[in-house]
Amino acid sequence: MKEAPCENYGCFYLTCITCSYGTNWCLRRQVLEKDWSRYYCCQGLSPCCQEQLDNVTPADPNGRACCAWCECCVCPGLAIAATRSHLMIEYGLTPDPSDNQIIRFNNCIQMLACICEICAMFNPDLREAADCIHCIAQIVFCCMAGCMAGQIDIEKRYQQSLGPASAPLLGPEAHDRDTAPGQAPEYRAVAHDGPTDSTPPPPPPCLLYTSPSPRDS
Repeated sequence: MKEAPCENYGCFYLTCITCSYGTNWCLRRQVLEKDWSRYYCCQGLSPCCQEQLDNVTPADPNGRACCAWCECCVCPGLAIAATRSHLMIEYGLTPDPSDNQIIRFNNCIQMLACICEICAMFNPDLREAADCIHCIAQIVFCCMAGCMAGQIDIEKRYQQSLGPASAPLLGPEAHDRDTAPGQAPEYRAVAHDGPTDSTPPPPPPCLLYTSPSPRDS
């Protein structure tokens, strides 16, 4: 994420300027490869009410695309985080430690802004400070969302450029239903044909922005 402003500045700045509204829906479509039948609210990663959200999600792909638009407008932060998490699960990627640092910093500044807003409700003298911190929190969120957007775009295009060598770790079985229709998918790794020797598999790649050469080495 830390390299996104330089590696994909177009996506980064467009996301920052529009507070993620200009790229959020397009990134979800890119990750789902325009197959809206694979869409679920927050891609099944909603922190609460997932079953209720799935029950109101239409079966028609066009309806799901509209639901994705509503998700990106109402919950932009959760929407872009779900897109990133889906991409990581799909290809078995692990985040760079700096990614978690950026996300945690954003979470902390958002909580600080919330606390200051509450304090300002009881002490009007704190209103100016609360507004200042709220503005800073908004800027931090936009920057973090821009980093996520640039990371998602580059990583998805990179994985697609690998062709069959970058087969997703999740096959269609991962989206099957064991219960009633409308329930969010339970992500399950799908085994692919590969070497049968006793050599331990390499660790999963990091979701980093590096040139193909270092990643292939």
